[in-house]
Amino acid sequence: MTLPVQKIDLNGTYTVRETAKILQLTDDKVYALIHAGELPFIKVGRQYRIGRVRLWAFVNGIEDAASIEEIIRSALHGADAKQDQ
Repeated sequence: MTLPVQKIDLNGTYTVRETAKILQLTDDKVYALIHAGELPFIKVGRQYRIGRVRLWAFVNGIEDAASIEEIIRSALHGADAKQDQ
């Protein structure tokens, strides 16, 4: 059985609150993951932002950038191929 391909928008960032909601955690737990170096982030002024690609990789246990890029490239290529059929 093949699962349907679902497009995911991996552009942009999430706030700490949005990330907490997605992960079903408290804001404090997300801050703890950030400060422990477990959740990659960028800082915009005084706010922390979590990249959508990085959150997706975190949830899926992927840590190195090359693996993240390869998986995304494969997924996008596969989705494009399905649409062309």
